Amino acid sequence: SNGVACCSSPVGRPPSLTQLAWPTSTIAAALLLSPATARRRRLPQRPLPHAAGRVRRRLQAPTPVASVTLGSEQATQQHQEQVRQTVHADRRRSQEPLEGAELSVYRRYLRSPERCASSDWLEVLGTLPQSRIFRQILHPLVCITSVALLISVLHCCFRLPGLPSLAAHTILGSGLSLLLVFRTNSAYQRFQEGRKIWNDILDLCRDISQSVSLFRQDAALHRIHIIRTSVQAFPILMQEHVQAKSFRGMQHRLQELLEDLHDEAGDVGLSVRFDACRDKRSRNKPLGIIAQLLCAIKSIPDSPSFSNRERVWLLGMVNKLSHTVGRCERLVQTPVPRAYARHTSRFLSIWLLTLPFGLVTTLRWLTGPAVFVIAWALLSILEIGHDVEDPFRRTIELKPICEAIYFDCARALPG
Repeated sequence: SNGVACCSSPVGRPPSLTQLAWPTSTIAAALLLSPATARRRRLPQRPLPHAAGRVRRRLQAPTPVASVTLGSEQATQQHQEQVRQTVHADRRRSQEPLEGAELSVYRRYLRSPERCASSDWLEVLGTLPQSRIFRQILHPLVCITSVALLISVLHCCFRLPGLPSLAAHTILGSGLSLLLVFRTNSAYQRFQEGRKIWNDILDLCRDISQSVSLFRQDAALHRIHIIRTSVQAFPILMQEHVQAKSFRGMQHRLQELLEDLHDEAGDVGLSVRFDACRDKRSRNKPLGIIAQLLCAIKSIPDSPSFSNRERVWLLGMVNKLSHTVGRCERLVQTPVPRAYARHTSRFLSIWLLTLPFGLVTTLRWLTGPAVFVIAWALLSILEIGHDVEDPFRRTIELKPICEAIYFDCARALPG
């Protein structure tokens, strides 16, 4: 009634547009300057004018619209506070370390690799006698150091002459460094290729299990079990194939997988293929698993959701998985040419054995320790190249990849 009285003219005429717009603008200004709006917009609340204060007191009257608005604002604020508390709780929970069984399962599924940091320099230096590379080069290192000590004794006690300068060793040292760098680079390229091959195996096994899970109803339970167990057994057989040896823990799991495959196979042809995989005299067991996967996917009947297009798609991924067998065999069966490796070893040995003759005139009794340090550095580089050259047997740890494939396939195709 007050709004109508303010908007009506004294003579009873209908109110004009300007008179109707005045209370609307005043109410809008009061809403913009209200405490709730100021809190939402994070603006400081300013003192209101006298006219706006009257409008604000009028709006604070217990009207139904105002009560609904204030109730909705309070509900919104309570909901935002609950969401904020939930987010903070989830964040704290995600930052807390895993405990108990969850931690053991996660560590078994994904192991953190061992990496060296700059802060570990003292520990790394103290473990030099236990180094595997140091033990492998210990024999030539002792021989070269013994020759250096003998030359220093002969020079200091019996006046054995030494080389007048190190010009020959300086000139040959540049060529020797190029040989060692090229040897290390070629070995690292083989390591990189081996790592990429096993990464492809991991990706393809995951893709096959995830893709087959889309057609679970079409493939039936026994085919799902055959495909899952075959994919889980493939990396273990591949590890034994490229390393030419079996591991005690993985061998027990492999036998269980192959026994499950043999029990689940209802087809005669599939059973024969499983027997071939279980036979210890079999030359290439990973290819037997590949053949089993091809037969299992081929035997899936046609349906509205599974046709020849989906079958060819799955068979294509299995064929890509079979290509990894040949790629691994290429790295294992084609090492770096022996002539190059032998020439580098002979060149380094002659250079180190003649080095004391050039150092004894200036270092005298310190010739032995100096030659020991130089020989240890150069022989270690050569031996690291020999280790990295064979990535599957000496460098890359394949067991965590096999375990990751095992758990991923079990999660994608349960049952």
